[in-house]
Amino acid sequence: MNNLQKILRIQRNELISDFDKASLEGQGTPQEVSDRRENYLHNFFRNYFPYPYQIAKGNISDSFGNRSNSIDILIINPSHPHTLAANNMYSFIVAEGVDYAIELKPSFNNKDEIERALTQIQSVKLLKRATDGLLLRNSLTEEQKLLALEVPGIIFSDKTYSNKRNLIEKIVDFYSRESIPLNLQFDLLCCLDGTFVVNSSKHKHFFLNTDGLIFNDFGDDVLYYLFHFMCNIPESTPRLKKNMLSHYISQPPVEGWKIFQDLNIKLRRIGN
Repeated sequence: MNNLQKILRIQRNELISDFDKASLEGQGTPQEVSDRRENYLHNFFRNYFPYPYQIAKGNISDSFGNRSNSIDILIINPSHPHTLAANNMYSFIVAEGVDYAIELKPSFNNKDEIERALTQIQSVKLLKRATDGLLLRNSLTEEQKLLALEVPGIIFSDKTYSNKRNLIEKIVDFYSRESIPLNLQFDLLCCLDGTFVVNSSKHKHFFLNTDGLIFNDFGDDVLYYLFHFMCNIPESTPRLKKNMLSHYISQPPVEGWKIFQDLNIKLRRIGN
């Protein structure tokens, strides 16, 4: 275990405490609680994506006339135009300059909150970049090139159901009921309780030998492995070298991954 892993374990516990503190500080005013939690998470990601990256909240626009809902945490690439207004908020955010869109939900054990998060990410996935951040393009398939025109969508939460089937079932039920195709579905889901879900497919950013939702309990190391996956998603603008964090993060364990085959079959029937 290296120092980065140790630090991220500590920071996981600090974020759990920060979120609990936000609930006390903003007690009785849900928006106040939400704003405080977002601020804590903004500060966390700002440590790992320092200036000239920016951490923002807002709507993303694409050049085809589409606009997302307001997303809690946007990691803005240094190439993005400096459209910060006087209130230190972006007046205009473009899809070509957003590396990751992260929607924060307090507790992912509520059907309404789950569906709101999925809808938020869906609004991001409707966008299309006019340019991508790929290098070595000749070695990539046309599908991989098209995937790089999407803005990656991540859901982040404090905790979720202890019985993970409840979580996966509600996600699949929503996508099935609303007929949401694969390209409009989230990429990653991370909970501070250790729960980590990957939307695995040969047509998404990650394929973990299964076609559907696959999950693991990473416990104290959930933030450490979140960065592993984030570092393996192409950014919106080409990098001349790999993300520095990637050299200090090992591969996630091969054991512990679980699926619900019946729910994945239902999920992948959507649109067929």
